[in-house]
Amino acid sequence: VQAAYWGVLADLGTRGIAYKVGETVRTSAVQADLFKEGTKTSQPVSWHQLRRAVHTILFDPKTGKLDIKADNVDLYREYAKLAEAHGFRQLGFRPDGSKRYMFGPAKKPYWDPYHIEYRGPHSTLVAAVKAEAPELSKFFVA
Repeated sequence: VQAAYWGVLADLGTRGIAYKVGETVRTSAVQADLFKEGTKTSQPVSWHQLRRAVHTILFDPKTGKLDIKADNVDLYREYAKLAEAHGFRQLGFRPDGSKRYMFGPAKKPYWDPYHIEYRGPHSTLVAAVKAEAPELSKFFVA
C-alpha cells in the first residue's frame, strides 16, 4: 500500500503539484465519532482503520495555496486519475468525471475528493476486515 501511495506522490511531484498528506490511520474511536455524526462517513468501519486509505490535500498551482476546499476540481480530478493508475479506488469522481457525492447516516451529501483507498486483493471492505482485522467484524450486521 505504501509503495503504491509513494507512486501517486511521485507522479504529483513530476507534474509540479505540491501536496500535504492528511489523514492516514484512523482509530476505531474516531471512526465511531464520525459515523455517529453522520456527515463524513457512510459506514461504521473504514479503510483507514486497515491502513489502506489516505487523504491528500493538494496545493493549487494557480494560487500556491493549500486547496482545502477542493475548489480546483480539475486538479483533484487529475489526482483521482493518478491514484487509480496506481491501483487505488478514489471516491471523488464518477467514471464520467463528474463529482460523486455520498450520503452518511445523517442523509446529508458530502464530497470527498481527498480520499483514496487501496483495496487489493480484497473486493469489499467486509472481506478486508475479515482477513486483516477480524476484531472489527462486530461492526457489520450479519
